Order: sequence, then structure tokens, then C-alpha cells
Amino acid sequence: MLNDTNKIVIKLLKANMLISLNYLINKYNLKIKGVSHFGAHLGQEVNLYLDNKIQNIHLFEPQKFVYKKLYEKYKVYDHINFYKFGLGSENINVSMYLDTTKSESSSILKPKTHLDLYPDVGFEGTEKIEIKIYDELLIRNVNFLNLDIQGYELEALKGCSRSMKNIDYIYTEVNNEEVYEDCVQVSDLDRFLHNFEFIRVETNWYDDNLAWGDAFYIKKSLISKANYLKVKFFNFLLKSRILLYISFYFKLKFQQTRKLVFRFKQKVKSYIR
Repeated sequence: MLNDTNKIVIKLLKANMLISLNYLINKYNLKIKGVSHFGAHLGQEVNLYLDNKIQNIHLFEPQKFVYKKLYEKYKVYDHINFYKFGLGSENINVSMYLDTTKSESSSILKPKTHLDLYPDVGFEGTEKIEIKIYDELLIRNVNFLNLDIQGYELEALKGCSRSMKNIDYIYTEVNNEEVYEDCVQVSDLDRFLHNFEFIRVETNWYDDNLAWGDAFYIKKSLISKANYLKVKFFNFLLKSRILLYISFYFKLKFQQTRKLVFRFKQKVKSYIR
């Protein structure tokens, strides 16, 4: 029996991947040789990698105190590699805006609508971090990228251009508005990754605001033509927000039905009395 604390912990852990890794593995028959995780934070997804017997794991975390905790937690595993820097399109030093609550929202980009969407998350101060180009690290036997870097995804992926020929799957956080100033939008990621023969096959928005969510991209050659056409049509519906309007319609109808049922029950109770 789970207590309330355990339920909260499980909920938080699930929230780090809005699309289940095991679901993706089963649905798309993923053959993951190795993972490079940009913005690994405290390694919330590492146990998923270990459970799926992924033998080549690379964790990137630029925040010093977060990196220390991450390293201490998983240093016993010989096949996990740690990097105390971020990733981008050039080798530079930059300032990172610090999330003073859980550090998960810290970003190279200045928070914008994030401040209104999540007023409980505080930002205070900055930390100098190092940014490197992924291609120059010459990491081998990795075909899965996982990006959780608060709007800086496009810059990091630009630094992976030469490595893309070896990448089959990309799981990334995506934005539909400027959660952070000048953060990349999901449509921009679609266009960029299209150049490397990727297609977005899964998208899960965090809430009804549709401000941000998670997306999964796969090489077109790894899905059937029928599934490719389905995905193209579904993505069109998402872009046109048709699905959003449909979901809101049924949600409204559901709420109205619940109210009617509640009123009916109240009427029945009053007659019984």
C-alpha cells in the first residue's frame, strides 16, 4: 500500500517523461544502443535506462551542485559517463538563470511566460556554465538523444549535426510559446529535424495551456509508410488545433453531464427524505 509521500514521489518521477519510455519501446520497437541525456538533472530517468538494460549512458548536467548529486548517486555504474557541462552550437561560457525551488527549470534562456504559468517557481541569480559541441566529443554507440534543457534544444541539436547519421530516436521537451525568451518552438524543431529525416510521432502537452510538453521523433525509415502518413495527418491536426477544439468540446460536454447527474441525485435524495 502506497502512502501519500510515495504517491507524490511517483507522480514527480513520471512527470519528468510525459511520454513513457517503455510505451515508446513497445510501440515503435526501439532498439536503443545507447543514450545521451542533455540536462540529466538528478538522473530521474536513469533507472528507466538501467531497467531496459541500456549499456551505454552519457549524462550531461552543467549545474555544479546538481552534477555533484547526480555523480554521487550513479558513480557505481561503470557504463554511465558523466559530463559537467551543457551542449550547444558553439564552445562558449554562458550564464544560467537558476531555479531556486527544485533547479529543474534552470535555463540558459531568461524565463518569460514561465513566471506567469508557474508563479511558485522562483528564479534568483545566475551560474557560469560551460557549453560544448556534441559532435566534437566523438561519442560512439549512441542512437537515442534525450533533451531536457528548457528551450535551448535547437542550439544543442545544431551541435549534433554530424552525429545525426547515427541517431535514430530523439526525445525532447518542446514549447508552443515563449516559456523562456527566444526559446525554440516545436514547429522550428520539426523543420530542423526534417532535414535529417526525422518525423515527430508522439506529442504530449503538460496541461491545457499547451505551453510546453514532450515530443518523440524517429527516423522516417524506421516506421512503415502507413504509420508515416497517419503521423503526418495527426501532426497537421495538432498544428491546426482542431484536436484541441474537439477535446475541449468533449471535456465541456463531460462536465455538463456530471452536473446533470449530480442534480438528478440531489433531486432523488430530496424525494426519499
